Amino acid sequence: MPDVIYQVDANENIDSNLCIKLGKFFELIERIDNDDLTQHEELKLKKAFLGIYEEALPYNELSYVALKDTIVNVVDYL
Repeated sequence: MPDVIYQVDANENIDSNLCIKLGKFFELIERIDNDDLTQHEELKLKKAFLGIYEEALPYNELSYVALKDTIVNVVDYL
């Protein structure tokens, strides 16, 4: 996650909705490791990341805020 301010207590209950979003996020991260991404593939990845971002928008819990900020950083990286 992006910064120390987003550290989440290990005992915090994480709902299944966040787990699903994190799973999708990490699947997309694995695809970035491919150095041979075409511009089209990169655009599809950006759209997929932004889709997760939009799904997380209604939530204000710290875990979701950290996920949203991380997605913004990843999209900027691409």
